[in-house]
Amino acid sequence: RQILVNLLGNAIKFTHQGEVTVEVKAQKVEHAYEIKFAVKDTGIGIPADKLNRLFQSFSQVDSSTSRQYGGTGLGLAISKHLCEMMGGKMWVESQFGVGSVFYFTITVECSPESEQSNTTTFSSQPQLAGKRLLIVDDNGTNRQILALQAESWGMVYGTAKSGLEALELLKQEPPFDLAILDMQMPQMDGLALAVAIRQIPNCQQLPLVMLTSMGQPSTEIKATEVNFAAYLHKPVKQSQLFNSLTQILGGVPLKLKSSALQPPQLDSQMAQQLPLRILVAEDNLVNQKLALKLLQSMGYRADVAANGLEVIAALNRQHYEVVLMDVHMPEMDGLTATKQICQQWSPQQRPRIIAMTANAMSGDRESCLRAGMDDYISKPIQVEELVKSLNKAKSSSTTTESLPAIEENSRQLGIKKPSAQGPESWTFPVDYQVLQALQEIMGNSVSGELASLIDLYLQESPSLLQAMSKALSNQEPLAMQQAAHTLKSSSASLGAMNLSRLCQKIESLGQSQTLIGAKEIISQIEAEYETVKAALFAQCRGAQE
Repeated sequence: RQILVNLLGNAIKFTHQGEVTVEVKAQKVEHAYEIKFAVKDTGIGIPADKLNRLFQSFSQVDSSTSRQYGGTGLGLAISKHLCEMMGGKMWVESQFGVGSVFYFTITVECSPESEQSNTTTFSSQPQLAGKRLLIVDDNGTNRQILALQAESWGMVYGTAKSGLEALELLKQEPPFDLAILDMQMPQMDGLALAVAIRQIPNCQQLPLVMLTSMGQPSTEIKATEVNFAAYLHKPVKQSQLFNSLTQILGGVPLKLKSSALQPPQLDSQMAQQLPLRILVAEDNLVNQKLALKLLQSMGYRADVAANGLEVIAALNRQHYEVVLMDVHMPEMDGLTATKQICQQWSPQQRPRIIAMTANAMSGDRESCLRAGMDDYISKPIQVEELVKSLNKAKSSSTTTESLPAIEENSRQLGIKKPSAQGPESWTFPVDYQVLQALQEIMGNSVSGELASLIDLYLQESPSLLQAMSKALSNQEPLAMQQAAHTLKSSSASLGAMNLSRLCQKIESLGQSQTLIGAKEIISQIEAEYETVKAALFAQCRGAQE
């Protein structure tokens, strides 16, 4: 896994357009298998006279590479060493300006059970065997992947790289039983192609499956007009596609839906129905932007304070009905600010204070109650919780005794909270369902909003990583805790759950005033951040294409 993470991270970093692909092949060698991996990219490539330096420690192609892209060159040297430890080797083929292919092999023993049951996970099924499938995608790699999957299921397939080519194939005999259409294609996109297909006499009932990149809910709505059998987000899991095809061809009706979590519907008229002056007290820039955008989607224009002192100053200038108060802030935290507000203003004059914190611990509720807060919502912000809290703002019957118990709300903004303990629940560096939900909230008509949020996160995070390391060197657990808390919160907001969980470990150490084990965890955080950064870069590029 570490070898692939290193190679894929490099490939994404050096590839500004095109694609990065991974191929895996297995070859039997006596009582073992040699597994060969190939990580291919269409990036900047490497000059032939520089190839021999690649696998040396602290070496890059040249000094300008290090200045432009960062890094130490250690990753490839470590990867090569890990590969050799597993009985394999690593090498590279590259053409400057065209791209690179990094190969590596490992040797693994095979068990008797694996030799006896040499079958694929998805064997040929009666519903799929012999069925004719048309695959339409302008990307050759995507066509190849879908074709290989269809072939493994016993299907007969045809491929087209454009809408016009697909229409010609559909007019030929024998007819196709099903078609998979990519949404984002030049000249004629998937929706336009679907409309054209419905004009062909023998294709009016042809089952169509739409594949699209993330953040296209308007596409989903339009897709219902041409009667799509299924609507799936890329990257599509093999099991997901298999299940969809078997159900469609088996006569089982599928409800048209996105493969991502459905975000809650926001009422853009809420501010007209419930006018409130709202102050957001939050020092984390990523969370600031998220909260403001969320409130804007409800029709509110909120003000921002970065710490408790700014909250007090803002309240002295004008009246607010609601303060969304982050508990952990520099200079003056939310609890201290709340106590001061309760001392300075009477219950009838002071705003309703809603606590926001990423620490899902039962003790937080008691702390908020003692400070005088009126309500509590967890971070990342859950839409239904926020709406419910704002609706209470005009209710005179609501008292601090009604502060809700801390519990997980199942219908949230597609965001899961990291657990401090237990096994790792997130395989990928970023939960793309979280990004999908954020894209819905940020507004699909402005594709740059989410990219701007990601860019802000990537600008802030390196300084927080540096602050953690510096605090460790200076033996300052409190400073280490504060940096970890900020990175934990913003990482969770963008779906980087593994990274958020690791930061929570450092935060817990800081709270306990100990540095034991911090060095190892910070190293893990730095490595995980690199994978998160690569994944977010890929998401931004995917959204632009």
